[in-house]
Amino acid sequence: MNAPASPYQNATRFNLETSHDRKANALIEALKSFGLQKVVFFWSPLDGGSDTDGPAVNLPQMSAVVVREVAEGKPEYKVFDGAFLKVGGANRSFADVERVLDTAVSLPAGKAEFGCAVMPFTSQLTPQDAVSKMLDPKLDLHPLTSMTRPIFFKVRADAVTEKEQTGN
Repeated sequence: MNAPASPYQNATRFNLETSHDRKANALIEALKSFGLQKVVFFWSPLDGGSDTDGPAVNLPQMSAVVVREVAEGKPEYKVFDGAFLKVGGANRSFADVERVLDTAVSLPAGKAEFGCAVMPFTSQLTPQDAVSKMLDPKLDLHPLTSMTRPIFFKVRADAVTEKEQTGN
């Protein structure tokens, strides 16, 4: 007996081999794309992962899954995970994270959400399995707005707020 086909067959992963600002730009472009249904953001753990998650000095990192409606009414899923957007280190890295979140909170209501818990690393999974984990109906998701953005930062395992990160 064959296993049922994944409902996320139309899933791909963003190519990680580019600069930090280009990674942010790619996610921003996806958020502004036609047919956006939703985006869900997560923070990574502070340790663990695999080679595809990058060095531990880059943790925690932000990951996301973007869901778009494409032709034929089928959703398309784009996974942004692994060595994607780090928040520690250089201020430029954090500025990229801020640009992404600024774009996300400007989306129409209900389009941006965040996980209320740290998401285990997904880069070692197939894109379909990563989407399945990131869109698991059992996850506690919260709308991402300008008012809830500080709560998203409190999910980080290192408990550094956005204000503390920027020094403001």
